[in-house]
Amino acid sequence: MNEQLNRAYDLIKQGETQEAIEIIEPIIRADRDNEDAWWLLANASSDANAKRNALNTVLRLTSNESRKEKAQTLLHQMDDPFDFDIESTPEPVGMSEYVALDETPKKESSGRFSCATISLIIVGIIGVCGLFGCFAIYSAAGGIVQALSYPQSYDDMGILEDDTQITGDLSPEASRDGYQYNGREGDTIAISVDYEGMASPLIVIFDDNQLPVAFSQPETTGTANISFTVPDTSDYLITVNGFEFFGQEFGFGEYSLEFETR
Repeated sequence: MNEQLNRAYDLIKQGETQEAIEIIEPIIRADRDNEDAWWLLANASSDANAKRNALNTVLRLTSNESRKEKAQTLLHQMDDPFDFDIESTPEPVGMSEYVALDETPKKESSGRFSCATISLIIVGIIGVCGLFGCFAIYSAAGGIVQALSYPQSYDDMGILEDDTQITGDLSPEASRDGYQYNGREGDTIAISVDYEGMASPLIVIFDDNQLPVAFSQPETTGTANISFTVPDTSDYLITVNGFEFFGQEFGFGEYSLEFETR
C-alpha cells in the first residue's frame, strides 16, 4: 500500500495523472477513510465534480490545519481553471496515513430543468407543505428544489448491492450522501432510511441524465421509504439528503439505510 501511493505521487509530479488515478481508486475502495489517498486524488483529477468531492472528503477527514487550508483554497479556486502545483503537496510521511481516493467522474449539470423535473419539484413542495401544515409553498421551495437538483458535491458512500445495510451521518456542512447503483432494466429496488428525528432525510434517485426519477416524502415517523422499478439498464445515483424548511434543519444526524432488489 505504501509503495502504491508513493508511486501515484510520483506519477502526478510527472503529469501522468490518469495512471495515478488507476492506482489510487482501488486503495480508496478498500479504505474509504484514507485521507492521503483522497488528497492525491483531488490533485490528480481533472474532473471538476470529482475533484470537489475529493476535496470535501479531505476536509471531513483531516485534522491537519495546513492541508485543510490548502483544500479550502483549492475549493475556492474551482471556478477558475485548476492549476495544480505539485510542489505544494506535502511529501509522503507514512503511507499508512494516505486515504484512498474514490474517483467517480460526474457529468456537468446543464442547469436546466425538464418538464418532468419541474413536476417532481411541485409534487415535493406540496408533500412537504402537507406534512408541516400552513407553511407557505414559497418558503419550502428552496430546500426541496436543492434536494431534487443533481448534486455538484456529496460524500461518496460507494456502490449499493442487494441486501445492503449501511449507516451514514448528515450535517449542514455535508448534507448529502451519494450511493452508486448499477441498475438493470425491470429490477425493482426498495430503499428504507431509519432516522431518529422530527422529519426523515429525503431519498432522491437520479438517472444517467442527472434528472430525478423518484424521491421519498419526508416522514414524521422517522422512516423514509421508496420503491422504484428501473426503466433502463444504466448507472443511477441515489442520494440521502438533509434539508432546510422555513429556516429549520431536518434530516441531519445519523441514519441507517437498507437496500434490496426484488
